[in-house]
Amino acid sequence: MRTRFALLLLIASLGLAPSAARSQTYPSKPITLIVPFAPGAVTDLMARVAAELIRTQSGQSVVVENRPGASGNIGTRSVARAAPDGYTLGFVTSNLLISNPSFFADMGFDPIRELVSVGSIGEIPQLLVTSSLVPARTLREFIDLAKAKPDQLSYGSAGRGSASHLAVHTFASLAGIKLIHVPYRGMAPALIDLLAGRLQIIGAGLAVVKDHLEEGNLRALAVGSRNRIPQLPDVPTGEQAGVAGYESIGWSGIVAPKDTPKEIVDRLNGYLAFLSSDAAARKQLQDAYISPLVTTPQELAVIIEKEKSRWDKIKSSGLDLN
Repeated sequence: MRTRFALLLLIASLGLAPSAARSQTYPSKPITLIVPFAPGAVTDLMARVAAELIRTQSGQSVVVENRPGASGNIGTRSVARAAPDGYTLGFVTSNLLISNPSFFADMGFDPIRELVSVGSIGEIPQLLVTSSLVPARTLREFIDLAKAKPDQLSYGSAGRGSASHLAVHTFASLAGIKLIHVPYRGMAPALIDLLAGRLQIIGAGLAVVKDHLEEGNLRALAVGSRNRIPQLPDVPTGEQAGVAGYESIGWSGIVAPKDTPKEIVDRLNGYLAFLSSDAAARKQLQDAYISPLVTTPQELAVIIEKEKSRWDKIKSSGLDLN
């Protein structure tokens, strides 16, 4: 009987051991971080800061793999389909998780149900920026201009469903104006057309437009953050500029496939949390006008739920999703 009992214990322990053992020894090989956007963008910089935090804290190399396409859906879908062992992670933006389901009939995966939050890395408020060729010096004047010329003013974005798209689209919805959306493959061509006067407004992070603002070619009408930003103290928030409820802040972070063991998720979050005390990493983000944002998986899940609720309200108010 003792021999049989010991054998049963051994069998049971073998059945439970693999998952526990993986968590205890994790990571024991290189990690792949899939970035579903093209290299060179601000999001790519944030992903590489996150990868370096994971590398330095875990002692394992992190391979950053760019898989752009379909506003981030292609690369993120591959993360959702990966083994839940912590060796394939995804870099995501808020719009990819929150609003992309509204813009795409089939993303190929459910971003809420098939991914788990690991933690955030930073956030970027969007600016509403017009050209100096446009006769509107304030957001209120731009709204009046748009109402006087319905369906005649255009705005550009980095693509359908992108943060730049949502920044202006949400503003137009709340302000009760109609603008023509012109999607581009990235912000660079949209910026060129704004400077040339072929577009009248865009939504963009400060890093994208800072030089042109300083040269006087562009004019910032409002910032989508809750408070004014220190780099542009004279630029009002959307609320201060007269558009009640306007907010446009894009955050980014790391996700893993669903069913990834909690122990592994928590360990990864601990690596990212080192951002709080890593002065070099924080400076790298701040130099690109990114506000470092450190959260636990639970805190990020709450942020996602709040953002989703806010987005659903905006969408239900009659927001045109074209």
